[in-house]
Amino acid sequence: MNEGYFALSAYAKTVREQIALGNLELALGDVALRAEAIKNDPLASSRILGSPTLDVLCAEMGAAVFEAAKSPPGAHRVGAGAHAIYVCTETRNSGGHARVVSDLIRAAPDFTHHVVLTNLWERPNHFVEEFESLGAKTTILPKAPILEKLRLLTSFLDGFERARVFLLNHHQDSVAVAAVGANARHERFFIHHSDYLFCLGVFLPGVVHVDLHGMGFHDCRTALGIDANIYWPLTCDDSKTVRSGEFLDGDRLVTCCCGSEHKFSGRYPVDYFDAVAEILKTGSGTHVHIGPIDDLRKHRLLEVLAASGVGADRFRHIPHVPDLRAALVELKVDAYIVSFPIGGGRAMIEAMSAAVPIVGHFHHHSNVLSGADLLPTVSPVWSDMRELLAILKSLDRETLRALSAASRERYESFHHPRLLAKALAGEPCRPPPRRAIDIEAMQVFLFEKSYLAPSPQKAFAFPNISWRQ
Repeated sequence: MNEGYFALSAYAKTVREQIALGNLELALGDVALRAEAIKNDPLASSRILGSPTLDVLCAEMGAAVFEAAKSPPGAHRVGAGAHAIYVCTETRNSGGHARVVSDLIRAAPDFTHHVVLTNLWERPNHFVEEFESLGAKTTILPKAPILEKLRLLTSFLDGFERARVFLLNHHQDSVAVAAVGANARHERFFIHHSDYLFCLGVFLPGVVHVDLHGMGFHDCRTALGIDANIYWPLTCDDSKTVRSGEFLDGDRLVTCCCGSEHKFSGRYPVDYFDAVAEILKTGSGTHVHIGPIDDLRKHRLLEVLAASGVGADRFRHIPHVPDLRAALVELKVDAYIVSFPIGGGRAMIEAMSAAVPIVGHFHHHSNVLSGADLLPTVSPVWSDMRELLAILKSLDRETLRALSAASRERYESFHHPRLLAKALAGEPCRPPPRRAIDIEAMQVFLFEKSYLAPSPQKAFAFPNISWRQ
């Protein structure tokens, strides 16, 4: 038998035996490790998004701790006013995760907001200043064994008579999922922000499943069978400053991409850094990359540009900007190219809010990975390098003005903060119409065979390590 194989039913039985024996630390850590292994397996990407079995086990572990830790009848709990609690693993200053929390806070000004981080990896420099500037109270769980973190979070949640609890855990955070899953006194929402990788909490019983974009909403309904999921719009803070004036300043096209490094580094038929070199070799403009790039990739790109006679000044790297929306306007970006192979949803929304024309991408394996459904109908979308170069060549001033107007109209119609506020107030919110067509099964097979299939010499196995190694 393959050493990496295990039957879910047998695994669930083993975990329940450990719970009965009082070995919660072992069980809690092992579920986290199983989730970590699936999340990191290329074959599971955009296919295995959650597990009802593991989520029920988390809820059962949470219940075991809740029964022992809950306050006695009549104990004082915070009850005055409306409270919203955001349970996260950690928050950083890059990516859209922390911004979703900020958007939720802004959308419900009548609530008292509390952000609590499980701090699972106990890394320094959590990004909490923005939450506090919005009036939220922040709590970071101290360094402790994983079971003690569950006890602390359970007690924190039990300290409120009734609250809205938003679960925004990282993929493997069994602590957050167990604690939220065990306390049915609260109104609970699982925010499905880890939308293309495996994540604990997707099937958590008794918790409302929220999808933040149309691709995820339809995928969770059709592929995962979550027929009671709801849609809330992904949004961003608005501003009066938008992309205006003439495009193609000096007849040179300014393109831009933004995202964390993992959005550009996966195995894929088109390499992002090779694509940038092709864009600059065949055009006369400049390309701006916002986000981290490792030294090896950046050096390779600059070498290719030099060998092609392209000046290094035509590629501009900005490791981080505090406000992408403002940066796109200030840099006078003519066309925002959606990151690939993994599209960044929040970045697309910020570009549309700034009225920046957008060029999208149809992913070869998964519509959720491309994010094309987020874009205006008129936004051009490509699937191979020849199409991308043809699109960029076709972008004259009149076309760019039309795409700019379409971006802003799309944001106003489907992603403005007022729409999220209405959704939080209980007004039903329908996702925008789908744009991406279903990917042919043959295409999916060919992609997986070439880019995701593991080497036959490397049998898959879960890591045989302790949680706190």
